[in-house]
Amino acid sequence: SLGSMFSVSDSFDGNLFEVNNISGISLLNVSSSGDVDIPKGVLTVSGSVSASKFLGDGSQLTGISAGTNLTQSLFVSPSGNDGTAVVGDIAKPFSTILGATGSANIGDTIIVYPGTYTPASQIIKDHVNYYFHPGATVTGSIALMEGTFDNINVRGYGTFDVSGNTTGISVTANGHIEVDKFIIRGITTTNRKRMAFNGSGSGLLELKGTGIAEGNGVNSSELFSFGTGEVLADIQAFDNTTNGDVCIEVNGTGTKNINAYAVSKMGHAVFISTTQYPEAISLTGHFETQNQANKYAMFLSTGNGADIKIDAHIVGSIYSLNNNNHLTQIHGSQVCSASPSNDAAVSCYNGEHLLNHYVRCSTPTAYYLGDTNGQVTVTGTAQPEGQYKRLMDVQSGKFVWRGTSFNQPIRAESSKIEGTGTVIIDSPLFHYGVNYPLNEYAFYLNSADATLEINNKLEYNHDTTGSGIININAGRLVLDGAQIIHGGGTGSYAYAIKLNDKAHSGSIFNNSFTNLTPFGPGSFTNEIVGGGTLFETDKLS
Repeated sequence: SLGSMFSVSDSFDGNLFEVNNISGISLLNVSSSGDVDIPKGVLTVSGSVSASKFLGDGSQLTGISAGTNLTQSLFVSPSGNDGTAVVGDIAKPFSTILGATGSANIGDTIIVYPGTYTPASQIIKDHVNYYFHPGATVTGSIALMEGTFDNINVRGYGTFDVSGNTTGISVTANGHIEVDKFIIRGITTTNRKRMAFNGSGSGLLELKGTGIAEGNGVNSSELFSFGTGEVLADIQAFDNTTNGDVCIEVNGTGTKNINAYAVSKMGHAVFISTTQYPEAISLTGHFETQNQANKYAMFLSTGNGADIKIDAHIVGSIYSLNNNNHLTQIHGSQVCSASPSNDAAVSCYNGEHLLNHYVRCSTPTAYYLGDTNGQVTVTGTAQPEGQYKRLMDVQSGKFVWRGTSFNQPIRAESSKIEGTGTVIIDSPLFHYGVNYPLNEYAFYLNSADATLEINNKLEYNHDTTGSGIININAGRLVLDGAQIIHGGGTGSYAYAIKLNDKAHSGSIFNNSFTNLTPFGPGSFTNEIVGGGTLFETDKLS
């Protein structure tokens, strides 16, 4: 007989089971305690092994590599216990973030697992790392991150949900802050910052995540606010408040490089208002206001100057004021149907403005310039849409056209040059027009201190009776190598330059041509100098 191969005792006091050989000798005993008995000579690993007992807790096992060292990791879970938590033991987590923060040392990492946490005070410690798993939510009616830090490092996918009239995050720091969502509700105080970020010293603060503003809101409150220092941000900003908050504000010194998708339901998407000299501000992405009649997509106002560069898709109008002759550059594209002031898609004051973007607008005016110290250079493209649209309205300053425009069959309003404004046409301008109304002109020059200078081809395409090209009531006209062309030819009985029965002086004509009757009714005196004059020709059309 082979005998018993396996036997199970009736109680756990003895052996749990035995494995026997064919002669009935016990080969392996596993007791109820979990201990393993191996008789001498039956287990050979590179030679025979004497009889051994291995305790069930594994404490006598050898030759096994040690596990990962977790001594600098602290774990947080709603099922944990601050009183029994052990640093480095994933099986004994803390129950609160503040409990882990209090036990963390420099260089430690706090790992926050899914759950809802409501701390009684801000949660961040300097030089401690934080990682939030998806589903980890921090709530409260306090500032959840607040203070000045030498190095801050928050990463992962946490949600920070703040209720009440408070600033949810307010930090001055070097380092990195990354969240999945930051939600704030209930702001009622003007100039309240939802999240305020400042770089510290010569270091860099990096920011990533999505911000959402809910509730009533209030004017002049900001979802993201960037103050002093160097900041690099890659963010999404959604202002859903009913009173209209600002998605992104920049109001301090230092370089800011912000890539964003920002949409404000009722407020400005971007508000830059610096009273000190920042080094540079760079904005890329998508910026939109859904309240175009009352707010700007981009409100750029720098008290003591800033160099601003924008390369983005912009939905809504732009206001740009740049003091001390600093430069604002705008690249990308813009779509605009309404504007809070001047009825213009782009309104400029003071400083240098380079508009190298595509503007598609149904506002009454595409470009407005209203400051003696302002200069606008257009190298982009304008596409006014709808009836009775004006390309430019220049009240003061210098406006230089080096761009392109669409020749569209729409009813055009005359571009205005008034006050002390100067317009210089340096590239071909194909001015739009249609067959209504009568007596329309491409430009209306209406101030003794205003100047229109044309150094290239101006073609007007408004084909109605009495429609010439330039209506000069007062001001200075300079034509230097200009081609003043009526595109349709049906206005050939009108004047290229309407003088309004006045005697004008001080203008200059040099090597210029037109296919219309040059002047009338009225006269010029002391106006023709240089190597040529303005004369009628049908050879250029």
